[in-house]
Amino acid sequence: MENLIQRKPDFIYRGDKPVAVIPDINDYNEILERLDNEDDIEYLRIVRENPLQFRSFNEYIKSKNK
Repeated sequence: MENLIQRKPDFIYRGDKPVAVIPDINDYNEILERLDNEDDIEYLRIVRENPLQFRSFNEYIKSKNK
């Protein structure tokens, strides 16, 4: 993430102390995308730990017709 920020963010101050940062919208969207990717990777890790379970196509159709 260190290389992520390419444009200078804006800072909000209270008194002399910075209390918030406003990143460029492109940087913000890229941060969100990277966080989403990390969530996806964690989900895949969890799924891979459990054995796969399959059912026949006919069983699937029966469950959808109920």
